[in-house]
Amino acid sequence: IASIEADLANLKSKTTEIDTRVSNLETQLTILESKTSATISAVLGIDQVATLSALTVTGKTTLNDIGVTGYISNGQIMVDGINAQINTLTEPLSLQASSLAPVKIMGEKIVIDTKGNIKVQQGKIYGNDTFRGVAIIKSGDVEIVVPQTWDSIPKAVILSPKFRGEIWYDNVSVDGFTIKIGVAQAIDSEVSWMAIW
Repeated sequence: IASIEADLANLKSKTTEIDTRVSNLETQLTILESKTSATISAVLGIDQVATLSALTVTGKTTLNDIGVTGYISNGQIMVDGINAQINTLTEPLSLQASSLAPVKIMGEKIVIDTKGNIKVQQGKIYGNDTFRGVAIIKSGDVEIVVPQTWDSIPKAVILSPKFRGEIWYDNVSVDGFTIKIGVAQAIDSEVSWMAIW
């Protein structure tokens, strides 16, 4: 019996020691939490500005307003806010790749719908001599070669002569095409053309 009483007394002593240590740990945690909260509030307070040399976030981040004075790198996309540029590293830049909604440009002056139709609501379409131009057929001639350096052969060539008579195109290739008329004209004749792919 004396041995059991001694063991119980020893156990009670150790229990009291454990209780004391747990109490001390709780006190230290409370102090640490208050200091941490105070530090976070001081650095990232609503009305304060935090200056960080580097920040790494491995989880989800929700931001309200954000201002970036340099570059933004997001996967393949590079955004240069200073020079108003959006570039991709290796792949083409895709807009509405899933075709879920139209693309509207310049306040809907140009709209590309989900079927690929382009609507130019305002403004003009300007081209260059790679797909439209003016050819002059000399008086007495019945054809003229229009040289080009195309990457592929156009599906069609639209001709608009400034004279009355039979006219058509032939010999279309990546090197250009030939405009032909049924009857030679007495004066130099102008033909406007446009190639379509």
